[in-house]
Amino acid sequence: MPEPPDEAHEAVDADAGENVEYEAEPDEDEEVEPAEPAKTWFAFQVIDAAGKPVGGEKCKLKVKEDVTEPTTGGDGVVRVDEIDAPAAASIRLKDRYDYEWDFLEVADEPKAEE
Repeated sequence: MPEPPDEAHEAVDADAGENVEYEAEPDEDEEVEPAEPAKTWFAFQVIDAAGKPVGGEKCKLKVKEDVTEPTTGGDGVVRVDEIDAPAAASIRLKDRYDYEWDFLEVADEPKAEE
């Protein structure tokens, strides 16, 4: 059975159908846990000039302050999960000069090989 309240609170003087807002104050003894940050993911695909995936491409990926050096899989994709949202990323292809590649588009999922 729940404990009775320590003190009575004054009733709200409101007419029926009127919107009334209440603000609850946390108990002093109650610990409030911080909310988990929302998570997101980031993926990119490296393709050649003919539109075919490039596997084994060495990359340098910076998401927030974390830097990793993944290699694309056989489908040309690198995917990083469980990133605290919101997040932005920068990508470099380690074995290529900037003028040797172009950023094409942002997509929800990598394109499947036909």
